[in-house]
Amino acid sequence: MGKKLDSVHRHLIDGLSKGLVGHELYEFVAIGCREYSAKRLKRASLAAMAGGTACHRVALEAVYSLAVHGSLAAGRHA
Repeated sequence: MGKKLDSVHRHLIDGLSKGLVGHELYEFVAIGCREYSAKRLKRASLAAMAGGTACHRVALEAVYSLAVHGSLAAGRHA
């Protein structure tokens, strides 16, 4: 992963380790990470799902869904 994507991934994992899920986890990453973008969050979520545990998968799917929804609402399709 690149430096920016790695930073988003670290924030995502930090939020999960703090027990954040869903919209709280999404906001934690979106507000706390300078390199945040919906595209990076989607990629970081997919990378975390590939290497994560089953209990984290539901939380990561929810964050991915929120990032996709945010992209579509903003008129971006990437």
